[in-house]
Amino acid sequence: MPMTPRSTAPDDASSPPAADTQSTQQRSVEHQIQTRHRGARVLIVEDDDFGQEIIAEYVRAVGLAVELAGDGVEALHKAQGSQYDLILMDIQMPRMDGLEATRHLRQLPAHSATPIIAVTAHAYVIAEEMSTQAGMNAFLTKPLDPGTLYATLLKWLDSRKLIEMQT
Repeated sequence: MPMTPRSTAPDDASSPPAADTQSTQQRSVEHQIQTRHRGARVLIVEDDDFGQEIIAEYVRAVGLAVELAGDGVEALHKAQGSQYDLILMDIQMPRMDGLEATRHLRQLPAHSATPIIAVTAHAYVIAEEMSTQAGMNAFLTKPLDPGTLYATLLKWLDSRKLIEMQT
């Protein structure tokens, strides 16, 4: 008797494929950012112009306000005169890298608790440990996955809002 291959289709034809579920979850996260944090100010610190534009496009797509800095020196200058709700910080940059910039930012009263997210192409454990020691709150690797970026933005913007409500 010949054997027929087993179907890989789900038993319940109404259950969506995993990719559809993931897409739905990402849309939900995007909607939550737009609803709860529209207009929140995000400083993107990235020395590569193309990288800046890609990250900025993702961030603007969910209704957040974007300001750009090309290195740590520029980021510190901007942060001294502005309040940001979240900072996305490249680690390796000219003049002042993201680790040193974060250490300086943590000394500014206005940014001692601002979520700072490392964004780097170096997915080494040591890079993640160094970013945490410098005072960064989370670690993302390039190329950025939009779903991971949005989940991280939501988590840390929610955290920031909670801290502000308690003070």
